[in-house]
Amino acid sequence: MSLYDSFKGYVWNENWTPYLTRTHRLTRFQARKELFIYTVSMAMFFAVIALAALAKGRSSGAGLPGWLIFYDATLFVAAVLIGTTKRVGPALYCLPASAAAYFSLRWGITNPKVGLMDHVFMLAIAVFLFWYGLRILAIVRGYPNMPEAPPPPGKRKAPFSKPPPPPPDREPPSDSP
Repeated sequence: MSLYDSFKGYVWNENWTPYLTRTHRLTRFQARKELFIYTVSMAMFFAVIALAALAKGRSSGAGLPGWLIFYDATLFVAAVLIGTTKRVGPALYCLPASAAAYFSLRWGITNPKVGLMDHVFMLAIAVFLFWYGLRILAIVRGYPNMPEAPPPPGKRKAPFSKPPPPPPDREPPSDSP
């Protein structure tokens, strides 16, 4: 087995990492995996932004407006609700998160005199969040009608690991004293 096959087998798996699978072809197992990753990443992203903006505001006296910090905190809660309830409401609430991410990064955390490449990078993050938010909205809308497929057999293998050795043969205990 080559290094490429090991890496590809760990990173790209139809069941565990279905990010390029069309939403109408997803099973509930795949959708739960993708919603879990979205929940964790969005919750961490907006929790860090809100806390960093609060810390900067306390230290310098000029941070984000209070409503934007509040919105970042509610996005944290909405992201957790997407992962737990799989409802459309929290997904719709998280859809404009890309704009909140851009404004939070632009005015809350970074230096006000950022360069052109920094703006391009922040806008790229905002566009990606909007695009992926649309995908998450489509997954949540279609979740009730997705087929329930059983989880794949066995656990996900660790990258570049050797197969476990076969269990040793044991003799059954004898009943005689």
